[in-house]
Amino acid sequence: MAAFLASSGCAIGPGHRGVATETVARTVSLYYATDREAVSRDPGNVAFGWRRGYGEGGRPFELGVCRIEIRRQRNHDKVSPLPRHSSELVRIVSTSSLQRRRFYDRIREKMWYAGENETFVFVHGFNNTFEAAATRAAEIWYDVGFEGPPIMFSWPSRGGSFFRGVFGYFADSETMEWSAEHLKTFLLELVAETSAEKLYVDEPARIHLVAHSLGSHMLLRAILLVADELQQRDRPIFCDIILAAPDIDRDLFRDVIVLDLLRARLAEHYTLYASSADNVIKTSQTLQFYPRAGYADEGIVVVDHQDFDTIDASAIHSGRLALNHDYFVTEPRLIRDLIQVLRKQNRDPASPGRAMRRRADGPAQPWVLLPGEETLANAGADGLQEKR
Repeated sequence: MAAFLASSGCAIGPGHRGVATETVARTVSLYYATDREAVSRDPGNVAFGWRRGYGEGGRPFELGVCRIEIRRQRNHDKVSPLPRHSSELVRIVSTSSLQRRRFYDRIREKMWYAGENETFVFVHGFNNTFEAAATRAAEIWYDVGFEGPPIMFSWPSRGGSFFRGVFGYFADSETMEWSAEHLKTFLLELVAETSAEKLYVDEPARIHLVAHSLGSHMLLRAILLVADELQQRDRPIFCDIILAAPDIDRDLFRDVIVLDLLRARLAEHYTLYASSADNVIKTSQTLQFYPRAGYADEGIVVVDHQDFDTIDASAIHSGRLALNHDYFVTEPRLIRDLIQVLRKQNRDPASPGRAMRRRADGPAQPWVLLPGEETLANAGADGLQEKR
Protein backbone atom coordinates (compact mmCIF):
# COMPACT_ATOMS: atom_id res chain seq x y z
CA MET A 1 0.00 0.00 0.00
CA ALA A 2 2.84 2.38 0.71
CA ALA A 3 3.73 2.19 -2.96
CA PHE A 4 0.57 4.12 -3.75
CA LEU A 5 1.71 6.96 -1.52
CA ALA A 6 5.22 6.97 -2.93
CA SER A 7 4.10 7.04 -6.56
CA SER A 8 0.96 9.10 -6.06
CA GLY A 9 -0.35 11.72 -8.44
CA CYS A 10 1.17 14.31 -6.13
CA ALA A 11 4.64 13.32 -7.27
CA ILE A 12 4.26 13.02 -11.02
CA GLY A 13 3.99 15.73 -13.60
CA PRO A 14 0.56 17.07 -14.54
CA GLY A 15 -1.65 15.36 -17.09
CA HIS A 16 -1.96 16.89 -20.54
CA ARG A 17 -5.15 17.48 -22.48
CA GLY A 18 -5.58 18.63 -26.04
CA VAL A 19 -3.12 18.26 -28.88
CA ALA A 20 0.65 18.66 -28.64
CA THR A 21 2.12 21.52 -30.68
CA GLU A 22 5.59 21.92 -32.20
CA THR A 23 5.77 25.53 -31.09
CA VAL A 24 5.03 27.13 -27.71
CA ALA A 25 1.28 27.62 -27.33
CA ARG A 26 1.59 29.79 -24.21
CA THR A 27 4.32 31.11 -21.94
CA VAL A 28 3.14 31.46 -18.36
CA SER A 29 4.68 33.72 -15.73
CA LEU A 30 4.01 31.83 -12.52
CA TYR A 31 4.69 33.76 -9.32
CA TYR A 32 5.71 31.80 -6.26
CA ALA A 33 6.21 32.05 -2.53
CA THR A 34 8.18 29.21 -0.94
CA ASP A 35 9.67 28.26 2.39
CA ARG A 36 11.85 25.57 0.80
CA GLU A 37 15.63 25.75 1.13
CA ALA A 38 17.34 27.08 -1.99
CA VAL A 39 19.94 24.64 -3.35
CA SER A 40 21.07 26.91 -6.19
CA ARG A 41 20.91 30.66 -6.70
CA ASP A 42 22.27 30.91 -10.21
CA PRO A 43 20.63 33.90 -11.95
CA GLY A 44 17.57 32.70 -13.86
CA ASN A 45 18.07 29.18 -12.53
CA VAL A 46 17.18 29.34 -8.84
CA ALA A 47 16.40 25.84 -7.54
CA PHE A 48 14.71 24.62 -4.37
CA GLY A 49 15.02 21.29 -2.59
CA TRP A 50 12.92 19.46 -0.02
CA ARG A 51 14.42 20.81 3.20
CA ARG A 52 12.88 23.60 5.23
CA GLY A 53 14.39 26.99 4.61
CA TYR A 54 14.01 30.71 5.19
CA GLY A 55 14.13 33.57 2.77
CA GLU A 56 16.69 36.33 2.82
CA GLY A 57 16.48 38.95 5.54
CA GLY A 58 14.83 36.62 8.04
CA ARG A 59 11.53 36.43 6.14
CA PRO A 60 9.77 33.06 6.53
CA PHE A 61 9.51 32.60 2.76
CA GLU A 62 10.96 34.01 -0.41
CA LEU A 63 9.29 35.25 -3.55
CA GLY A 64 10.00 34.85 -7.25
CA VAL A 65 8.73 34.03 -10.72
CA CYS A 66 9.01 31.03 -13.06
CA ARG A 67 8.66 31.25 -16.83
CA ILE A 68 6.92 28.09 -18.02
CA GLU A 69 6.33 27.02 -21.63
CA ILE A 70 3.27 24.98 -22.58
CA ARG A 71 3.37 23.12 -25.89
CA ARG A 72 -0.19 21.91 -26.39
CA GLN A 73 -3.51 23.33 -27.41
CA ARG A 74 -6.07 24.04 -24.75
CA ASN A 75 -8.88 21.58 -25.42
CA HIS A 76 -11.61 20.83 -22.88
CA ASP A 77 -13.51 18.37 -25.06
CA LYS A 78 -10.86 15.68 -25.40
CA VAL A 79 -11.70 12.88 -23.00
CA SER A 80 -8.44 10.89 -23.14
CA PRO A 81 -5.43 12.80 -21.75
CA LEU A 82 -2.09 12.77 -23.50
CA PRO A 83 0.80 10.93 -21.76
CA ARG A 84 1.35 12.28 -18.27
CA HIS A 85 5.13 11.99 -18.26
CA SER A 86 5.74 14.02 -21.41
CA SER A 87 7.84 16.75 -19.81
CA GLU A 88 8.47 18.40 -23.16
CA LEU A 89 4.87 19.63 -23.24
CA VAL A 90 5.24 21.71 -20.08
CA ARG A 91 8.66 22.86 -18.90
CA ILE A 92 10.24 25.55 -16.75
CA VAL A 93 12.63 27.73 -18.73
CA SER A 94 13.72 30.06 -15.92
CA THR A 95 13.25 30.64 -12.19
CA SER A 96 14.21 33.97 -10.63
CA SER A 97 13.93 35.42 -7.13
CA LEU A 98 12.22 38.77 -6.63
CA GLN A 99 12.34 41.27 -3.81
CA ARG A 100 9.02 41.85 -2.06
CA ARG A 101 8.35 45.25 -3.64
CA ARG A 102 9.13 44.04 -7.15
CA PHE A 103 7.06 40.88 -6.66
CA TYR A 104 3.87 42.75 -5.81
CA ASP A 105 4.55 45.44 -8.42
CA ARG A 106 4.63 42.64 -10.99
CA ILE A 107 1.40 41.10 -9.63
CA ARG A 108 -0.40 44.43 -9.88
CA GLU A 109 1.02 45.12 -13.34
CA LYS A 110 -0.15 41.73 -14.61
CA MET A 111 -3.63 42.42 -13.26
CA TRP A 112 -3.68 45.81 -14.96
CA TYR A 113 -2.61 44.52 -18.36
CA ALA A 114 -4.93 41.53 -18.14
CA GLY A 115 -7.85 43.78 -17.35
CA GLU A 116 -8.77 41.44 -14.50
CA ASN A 117 -8.10 42.15 -10.83
CA GLU A 118 -8.14 38.43 -10.19
CA THR A 119 -5.67 35.72 -9.25
CA PHE A 120 -5.48 32.31 -7.65
CA VAL A 121 -3.05 30.70 -5.23
CA PHE A 122 -2.29 26.99 -5.68
CA VAL A 123 -1.09 24.87 -2.75
CA HIS A 124 0.26 21.44 -3.74
CA GLY A 125 0.08 18.14 -1.87
CA PHE A 126 2.69 15.81 -0.45
CA ASN A 127 5.61 14.20 -2.34
CA ASN A 128 5.89 17.19 -4.66
CA THR A 129 9.05 18.78 -5.98
CA PHE A 130 9.07 22.52 -6.54
CA GLU A 131 9.22 21.95 -10.30
CA ALA A 132 6.30 19.48 -10.39
CA ALA A 133 4.13 21.84 -8.37
CA ALA A 134 5.03 24.82 -10.57
CA THR A 135 4.17 23.08 -13.85
CA ARG A 136 0.90 21.85 -12.35
CA ALA A 137 -0.07 25.36 -11.21
CA ALA A 138 0.73 26.73 -14.68
CA GLU A 139 -1.49 24.13 -16.33
CA ILE A 140 -4.39 24.88 -14.01
CA TRP A 141 -4.11 28.55 -14.97
CA TYR A 142 -3.91 27.67 -18.67
CA ASP A 143 -6.75 25.16 -18.70
CA VAL A 144 -9.16 27.16 -16.58
CA GLY A 145 -8.51 30.24 -18.71
CA PHE A 146 -7.35 32.80 -16.18
CA GLU A 147 -5.74 35.99 -17.43
CA GLY A 148 -4.74 37.44 -14.08
CA PRO A 149 -1.40 36.29 -12.64
CA PRO A 150 -1.16 32.74 -11.22
CA ILE A 151 0.55 32.22 -7.86
CA MET A 152 1.88 29.10 -6.15
CA PHE A 153 2.80 28.55 -2.51
CA SER A 154 5.33 25.71 -2.41
CA TRP A 155 6.10 24.14 0.94
CA PRO A 156 9.07 21.78 1.58
CA SER A 157 7.47 18.46 0.75
CA ARG A 158 9.91 15.56 0.49
CA GLY A 159 9.14 14.89 -3.16
CA GLY A 160 11.36 12.62 -5.21
CA SER A 161 12.48 9.04 -4.76
CA PHE A 162 10.37 6.04 -3.81
CA PHE A 163 11.67 5.73 -0.25
CA ARG A 164 11.56 9.47 0.31
CA GLY A 165 7.91 9.40 -0.76
CA VAL A 166 7.00 6.46 1.48
CA PHE A 167 8.73 7.61 4.65
CA GLY A 168 8.31 11.29 3.89
CA TYR A 169 4.52 11.16 4.15
CA PHE A 170 4.54 11.52 7.92
CA ALA A 171 7.36 14.06 7.80
CA ASP A 172 5.28 16.04 5.30
CA SER A 173 2.35 15.98 7.73
CA GLU A 174 4.53 17.72 10.34
CA THR A 175 6.09 20.11 7.83
CA MET A 176 2.62 21.07 6.68
CA GLU A 177 1.89 22.37 10.18
CA TRP A 178 5.19 24.29 10.16
CA SER A 179 4.44 25.87 6.78
CA ALA A 180 0.84 26.83 7.59
CA GLU A 181 2.03 29.81 9.60
CA HIS A 182 4.11 31.01 6.63
CA LEU A 183 1.20 30.56 4.24
CA LYS A 184 -0.95 32.61 6.61
CA THR A 185 1.60 35.43 6.52
CA PHE A 186 1.78 35.28 2.73
CA LEU A 187 -2.01 35.36 2.31
CA LEU A 188 -2.31 38.38 4.60
CA GLU A 189 0.47 40.08 2.65
CA LEU A 190 -1.18 39.29 -0.70
CA VAL A 191 -4.53 40.66 0.47
CA ALA A 192 -2.90 43.88 1.66
CA GLU A 193 -0.84 44.32 -1.52
CA THR A 194 -3.86 43.79 -3.82
CA SER A 195 -6.28 45.98 -1.87
CA ALA A 196 -8.41 48.57 -3.66
CA GLU A 197 -6.03 51.31 -2.51
CA LYS A 198 -2.99 49.52 -3.93
CA LEU A 199 -4.74 48.74 -7.22
CA TYR A 200 -6.35 52.20 -7.50
CA VAL A 201 -9.74 50.67 -8.26
CA ASP A 202 -13.07 50.45 -6.45
CA GLU A 203 -12.69 46.83 -5.34
CA PRO A 204 -9.81 44.70 -4.05
CA ALA A 205 -8.50 41.80 -6.13
CA ARG A 206 -10.56 38.63 -6.29
CA ILE A 207 -8.33 35.93 -4.82
CA HIS A 208 -9.21 32.26 -5.34
CA LEU A 209 -7.47 29.48 -3.41
CA VAL A 210 -6.93 25.99 -4.87
CA ALA A 211 -5.40 23.17 -2.82
CA HIS A 212 -4.74 19.49 -3.49
CA SER A 213 -4.48 16.53 -1.12
CA LEU A 214 -2.41 17.27 2.01
CA GLY A 215 -2.12 20.86 0.77
CA SER A 216 -5.84 21.25 1.53
CA HIS A 217 -5.16 20.58 5.19
CA MET A 218 -2.39 23.17 5.25
CA LEU A 219 -4.51 25.76 3.44
CA LEU A 220 -7.41 25.36 5.85
CA ARG A 221 -5.05 25.60 8.81
CA ALA A 222 -3.65 28.84 7.35
CA ILE A 223 -7.16 30.22 6.69
CA LEU A 224 -8.13 29.69 10.31
CA LEU A 225 -4.93 31.41 11.42
CA VAL A 226 -5.87 34.34 9.17
CA ALA A 227 -9.31 34.41 10.79
CA ASP A 228 -7.75 34.51 14.27
CA GLU A 229 -5.60 37.47 13.26
CA LEU A 230 -8.26 39.47 11.44
CA GLN A 231 -11.15 38.63 13.77
CA GLN A 232 -14.48 39.76 12.28
CA ARG A 233 -14.70 41.44 8.85
CA ASP A 234 -17.58 43.07 7.01
CA ARG A 235 -17.21 40.76 4.01
CA PRO A 236 -15.14 37.78 2.86
CA ILE A 237 -11.61 38.52 1.65
CA PHE A 238 -11.28 35.38 -0.51
CA CYS A 239 -13.56 34.20 -3.30
CA ASP A 240 -13.71 30.49 -4.10
CA ILE A 241 -11.76 27.92 -2.13
CA ILE A 242 -11.30 24.64 -4.00
CA LEU A 243 -10.39 21.55 -1.96
CA ALA A 244 -9.39 18.78 -4.37
CA ALA A 245 -9.02 15.28 -2.89
CA PRO A 246 -8.39 16.68 0.61
CA ASP A 247 -6.27 14.36 2.74
CA ILE A 248 -7.86 15.40 6.04
CA ASP A 249 -9.45 13.37 8.81
CA ARG A 250 -13.13 13.35 7.80
CA ASP A 251 -14.54 13.72 11.33
CA LEU A 252 -12.14 16.53 12.20
CA PHE A 253 -13.04 18.29 8.97
CA ARG A 254 -16.82 17.91 9.29
CA ASP A 255 -17.22 18.44 13.02
CA VAL A 256 -14.59 21.09 13.73
CA ILE A 257 -12.91 22.70 10.72
CA VAL A 258 -16.02 23.38 8.61
CA LEU A 259 -17.83 25.02 11.52
CA ASP A 260 -14.85 27.31 12.17
CA LEU A 261 -14.55 28.16 8.47
CA LEU A 262 -18.19 29.13 8.07
CA ARG A 263 -18.13 31.09 11.31
CA ALA A 264 -15.05 33.05 10.18
CA ARG A 265 -16.70 34.12 6.88
CA LEU A 266 -13.34 34.58 5.16
CA ALA A 267 -14.41 33.05 1.82
CA GLU A 268 -17.44 33.45 -0.40
CA HIS A 269 -17.74 29.76 -1.28
CA TYR A 270 -16.14 26.34 -0.74
CA THR A 271 -16.13 23.43 -3.19
CA LEU A 272 -14.85 20.00 -2.13
CA TYR A 273 -14.12 17.31 -4.74
CA ALA A 274 -13.98 13.73 -3.46
CA SER A 275 -13.75 10.36 -5.20
CA SER A 276 -14.14 6.71 -4.22
CA ALA A 277 -11.82 5.87 -7.17
CA ASP A 278 -8.93 7.79 -5.55
CA ASN A 279 -6.52 5.01 -4.59
CA VAL A 280 -4.05 7.32 -2.87
CA ILE A 281 -6.69 8.72 -0.51
CA LYS A 282 -7.92 5.17 0.04
CA THR A 283 -4.40 4.09 1.04
CA SER A 284 -3.95 7.09 3.33
CA GLN A 285 -7.24 6.16 4.95
CA THR A 286 -6.02 2.61 5.56
CA LEU A 287 -2.72 3.74 7.06
CA GLN A 288 -4.32 6.33 9.34
CA PHE A 289 -7.39 4.25 10.19
CA TYR A 290 -9.94 7.07 10.11
CA PRO A 291 -11.76 8.07 6.88
CA ARG A 292 -10.47 11.00 4.82
CA ALA A 293 -12.56 13.95 3.62
CA GLY A 294 -11.42 13.31 0.04
CA TYR A 295 -12.93 9.83 -0.12
CA ALA A 296 -16.49 9.56 -1.44
CA ASP A 297 -17.91 6.51 0.28
CA GLU A 298 -21.23 6.42 2.14
CA GLY A 299 -19.86 8.68 4.89
CA ILE A 300 -18.90 11.46 2.48
CA VAL A 301 -18.82 14.94 4.01
CA VAL A 302 -22.00 16.91 3.29
CA VAL A 303 -22.43 20.43 4.67
CA ASP A 304 -25.95 21.84 4.73
CA HIS A 305 -24.92 25.42 3.93
CA GLN A 306 -25.35 27.57 0.85
CA ASP A 307 -21.64 28.45 0.80
CA PHE A 308 -20.36 24.85 0.73
CA ASP A 309 -20.75 22.17 -1.94
CA THR A 310 -19.43 18.61 -1.96
CA ILE A 311 -18.94 17.06 -5.40
CA ASP A 312 -18.63 13.29 -5.82
CA ALA A 313 -16.24 12.88 -8.78
CA SER A 314 -16.00 9.08 -8.55
CA ALA A 315 -17.27 8.62 -12.12
CA ILE A 316 -14.41 10.74 -13.47
CA HIS A 317 -11.38 8.46 -13.44
CA SER A 318 -8.73 7.01 -15.72
CA GLY A 319 -9.31 3.30 -15.14
CA ARG A 320 -9.49 0.57 -12.52
CA LEU A 321 -5.73 0.30 -11.95
CA ALA A 322 -4.94 4.03 -12.07
CA LEU A 323 -4.10 6.03 -8.94
CA ASN A 324 -6.75 8.63 -9.82
CA HIS A 325 -5.43 11.10 -7.26
CA ASP A 326 -4.78 13.95 -9.69
CA TYR A 327 -8.16 13.78 -11.45
CA PHE A 328 -8.79 17.47 -10.83
CA VAL A 329 -6.06 18.37 -13.35
CA THR A 330 -6.07 15.38 -15.71
CA GLU A 331 -9.77 14.81 -16.36
CA PRO A 332 -11.34 17.25 -18.86
CA ARG A 333 -14.80 16.83 -17.37
CA LEU A 334 -13.64 18.17 -14.02
CA ILE A 335 -11.63 20.95 -15.64
CA ARG A 336 -14.89 22.12 -17.21
CA ASP A 337 -16.50 22.23 -13.80
CA LEU A 338 -13.61 24.29 -12.42
CA ILE A 339 -14.17 26.73 -15.29
CA GLN A 340 -17.80 27.08 -14.27
CA VAL A 341 -16.89 27.77 -10.64
CA LEU A 342 -13.74 29.86 -10.99
CA ARG A 343 -14.27 31.72 -14.25
CA LYS A 344 -18.04 31.89 -14.68
CA GLN A 345 -18.82 32.25 -10.96
CA ASN A 346 -21.44 29.54 -11.36
CA ARG A 347 -21.66 28.17 -7.82
CA ASP A 348 -24.99 26.40 -8.20
CA PRO A 349 -24.48 22.69 -8.94
CA ALA A 350 -28.09 22.45 -10.14
CA SER A 351 -27.62 25.14 -12.79
CA PRO A 352 -27.01 24.62 -16.53
CA GLY A 353 -23.31 24.18 -17.16
CA ARG A 354 -22.54 22.04 -14.11
CA ALA A 355 -24.18 18.78 -15.32
CA MET A 356 -24.76 17.16 -11.94
CA ARG A 357 -27.41 15.40 -9.94
CA ARG A 358 -27.89 14.58 -6.29
CA ARG A 359 -26.58 11.20 -5.18
CA ALA A 360 -30.10 10.59 -3.81
CA ASP A 361 -33.20 12.65 -3.12
CA GLY A 362 -32.91 15.24 -0.41
CA PRO A 363 -30.57 18.17 0.37
CA ALA A 364 -28.31 16.19 2.72
CA GLN A 365 -26.65 14.39 -0.18
CA PRO A 366 -23.53 15.24 -2.22
CA TRP A 367 -23.71 16.29 -5.85
CA VAL A 368 -22.52 13.72 -8.37
CA LEU A 369 -20.45 14.82 -11.35
CA LEU A 370 -21.81 13.02 -14.41
CA PRO A 371 -19.39 10.95 -16.55
CA GLY A 372 -17.55 12.77 -19.28
CA GLU A 373 -18.23 11.08 -22.58
CA GLU A 374 -21.99 11.54 -22.74
CA THR A 375 -21.84 15.02 -21.26
CA LEU A 376 -18.93 16.31 -23.34
CA ALA A 377 -20.55 15.13 -26.54
CA ASN A 378 -23.36 17.60 -25.87
CA ALA A 379 -21.21 20.44 -24.60
CA GLY A 380 -21.19 23.83 -26.24
CA ALA A 381 -18.34 26.32 -26.42
CA ASP A 382 -19.57 28.19 -23.34
CA GLY A 383 -20.02 25.19 -21.07
CA LEU A 384 -21.88 21.99 -20.49
CA GLN A 385 -25.63 21.78 -20.68
CA GLU A 386 -27.19 20.03 -17.72
CA LYS A 387 -28.61 16.61 -18.50
CA ARG A 388 -31.60 15.23 -16.61
